[in-house]
Amino acid sequence: MNRADSLEKGALEGVLGSGAALSAAGNFPILDLRHDRSSGAPFLADADLMSRITLMGRNGLVICGGLLDGAVTQISLAALMDGIDVFVCVDLTLSAEPDKTDLFLSRISTCGGHTMSYRQIVLELLSGERDEAKRAPLEALLL
Repeated sequence: MNRADSLEKGALEGVLGSGAALSAAGNFPILDLRHDRSSGAPFLADADLMSRITLMGRNGLVICGGLLDGAVTQISLAALMDGIDVFVCVDLTLSAEPDKTDLFLSRISTCGGHTMSYRQIVLELLSGERDEAKRAPLEALLL
């Protein structure tokens, strides 16, 4: 069993649940990559994945719920190269090598990505939303 596989399942489920709640409250799509790992092959931000992201028709991505050591960094860098704004929710990511977290986040930031907390992301989404009905679910995330 490698270090990534030994991450506590409860921690991963908690991160994924919070990411799904953010997606639902912000009314934006979620791209769930868990099924892509069924083969056990290493994760790659390949052309198929980038096409799926492009088909979502968004100019920005909020990335959470994955490993900084792999999917989060790979998707972030690939999306940045494709001209997509990237926001990594640092407290909703995990690492099999926690001592290298700063290295991964620095790489993303150096390439133009934004590393933010869950609270910062919610507050920024709120700052751009004027519709009270759409604000309520986001405000509930701050309680």
